[in-house]
Amino acid sequence: MGKLIVRFLAYFLIFMLLSTFIPGVAGDIAGFVLLAALLAIANLLIRPLLTVVALPFNLLTFGIASVFVNMLTLIIADAIVISAGIAGFWNLALVSVLIMAADSCIRAARHAQMNKG
Repeated sequence: MGKLIVRFLAYFLIFMLLSTFIPGVAGDIAGFVLLAALLAIANLLIRPLLTVVALPFNLLTFGIASVFVNMLTLIIADAIVISAGIAGFWNLALVSVLIMAADSCIRAARHAQMNKG
């Protein structure tokens, strides 16, 4: 449960920061809260299935297919939320890469915490 909350907060901060710098990422606070919550749940439930399906492509492209898996989960969450959204392929790709980086940082921090204590 704590992992889900940390991911939600990271996604929310990414959406809020990008909305100030990139015109293609737009929405209000309530929309970003809903988008971050749906994305955290989608990454928990849907992304592992999509990762298994995309594994052969991931091996052939040396991991680039995982960016498209992340983009697909973003598209799913974005289609549900009306009050916030990401317009354009490159904006979607940028948000996807930043979310992957945030997930990697969260995973590394949790791994370091588990090894420390």
